[in-house]
Amino acid sequence: RRQIRVRGNVTKADDALADEYYRSRALESRIGAWASRQSRPLASRRALVAEVAVQAARHGPNPARPPFWGGYRIAPTEIEFWADGAFRLHDRFKWVNVETKKSESNAASQMTWTVSRLSP
Repeated sequence: RRQIRVRGNVTKADDALADEYYRSRALESRIGAWASRQSRPLASRRALVAEVAVQAARHGPNPARPPFWGGYRIAPTEIEFWADGAFRLHDRFKWVNVETKKSESNAASQMTWTVSRLSP
């Protein structure tokens, strides 16, 4: 009954960042990454659990990040939040990231968020 939409520039995470995030996850999640063929058809839950056991035995207590596992980073320029309301009177807000100059003497820019309420 809530939804968030994010728009922005997307970049593939480099190997060092992907490794760091992978290592921060629970051991079971790291083994699960090896066992799951994400979004592909699965014969049964039992087959998945069996593959988890196979991969746990193969990779041990400190598995390396699978070569197919990674991530993406988004630098948001716009975020919209929607929350369900009675009688379709939903709450909607939109944050927009606007580039602003710090000062005349400093050409570097920073991002400032503006927020507005949207009609349901």
